[in-house]
Amino acid sequence: MSVNIKRIFDEMPDYYVKGKVSKDTVYYFSIGSDKYTVKISPDSVAVEPGKTVDNADVILKTRA
Repeated sequence: MSVNIKRIFDEMPDYYVKGKVSKDTVYYFSIGSDKYTVKISPDSVAVEPGKTVDNADVILKTRA
């Protein structure tokens, strides 16, 4: 696992600004061997390692 990629996802909740989104949205990131699910709502953000949903609203797959 890339330390820089892990750091980005670990720190992501620190930069979230409540109220900037109007609906729940799920993102799935597959960056090389690093995989994360990010769940955003108007009030919160949750970053989960791995693919934790069957269907995401946005999917990004790329090589590291």
